[in-house]
Amino acid sequence: MINLIKIFLLHALLGGLGGCQTWTWANTKQALVAASTEPLTLIGVGGALVMQIDHIDQKIVQYLAKAPGLFSTPQQATQASDASRSVTSISMNLSNLLVRDTTFEDVLRRGAGNNLTAYATAASTVMLQDGFMRQRPDGGSGSMPSAHTSRAFACSYLAHKNYQQSLLPKPLRVSGTLITYSAAFLTGLARVEGKKHYPSDVFMGMAYGTFISSFTYHLTKNFFTLQELSTSVSWMPNEKFLQLSYRF
Repeated sequence: MINLIKIFLLHALLGGLGGCQTWTWANTKQALVAASTEPLTLIGVGGALVMQIDHIDQKIVQYLAKAPGLFSTPQQATQASDASRSVTSISMNLSNLLVRDTTFEDVLRRGAGNNLTAYATAASTVMLQDGFMRQRPDGGSGSMPSAHTSRAFACSYLAHKNYQQSLLPKPLRVSGTLITYSAAFLTGLARVEGKKHYPSDVFMGMAYGTFISSFTYHLTKNFFTLQELSTSVSWMPNEKFLQLSYRF
């Protein structure tokens, strides 16, 4: 229960970035509906449920332990999951710079929002892991859901939204999205082959990361166009800092 309260407060704080003009019950409801009906949210939840039938979860892990997989060793798979997750983060931040009709202040605000969403997704996933207390295939704790996967899909969703609004021609926008999501799926696969998670953990990570990023995006998207928000860079004689202020 305590972890659930922490998760709610964390995402309430994140949603509050939208300011009093966007944080309304109507917007919250619309954001919840949009996030709940995202294809990857539904596929993730459905996949996790299917994995529970006749112990498919455990059977897949046992099969991968004997059959040759994409990676030579669990250690190699773990390293690959770290690398592919980083690709999604890089793509998210790169795509932010490519959004058309944007100002320097827009880039700062959107970049801060994107990265805070990714961080909040990963942090709250760890809280969920503490609540589920599911043992990992390798004997460790905190298996359900996969934090690597949830963050990778959160970054991928936000990168996809950035690419949709980018200056790039359509073929490159589509390519950027496909590459980013491919890295996210590879992250999940590598976590299973690395014996860090069961398939259902990865499916739930995909669903959770997509849900949280979609919810936050739809709840706070007007935040990036509000005129009341001002961003400035100020220098002092012995220091320099970034100042962000918002007038309610």
